[in-house]
This record gives sequence, C-alpha cells and structure tokens, in this order.
Amino acid sequence: PMMSTFILSTAIPGGDELGISQISLALAYLTGWGVGVASSPFTISNLVMAGLTGKPSNLIAYQWNLRYTLVAMLVMALLLYVIA
Repeated sequence: PMMSTFILSTAIPGGDELGISQISLALAYLTGWGVGVASSPFTISNLVMAGLTGKPSNLIAYQWNLRYTLVAMLVMALLLYVIA
C-alpha cells in the first residue's frame, strides 16, 4: 500500500489541476493507504498478527478486518464528500 500510494501520488496531477482541494486529495491518499494496510494479507501488521495467533494472514485481512475496512471506506467517503 505504501508504494502504490507513492506511485499514484506522483502519477496523478495535483488537486488544483483536478479541481479539488489539496486536503481532499491528501485525505483520499491516506484513506487508500490505511484501508490497503488493513485489507492486504501481505502487510507487516497482518503478517505479525498471523504469526502471533497462528491463523493465516488471509483470514485476518479478509474476515477479521472486513468490518473495519467497510466502515472506514464509508466514513472516509462521507468525509471526503463533505470536505469537497
């Protein structure tokens, strides 16, 4: 998630060129990064949790973190809508 955020932030034009505020664009990047960390079985947080619990990281990312991921996306989408 970190590398994809860095790559996307350099490939996509700035907020002024897109007609949105810089804060909205930064919040969108941070939301994608945060949700990507929770929902990817390959991130260090999920791999450490898998090692501690003895459960596969797929289970942790896709089942344990599912509600968090969905709620975070919904809340951040609403917040982005209000800010923009």
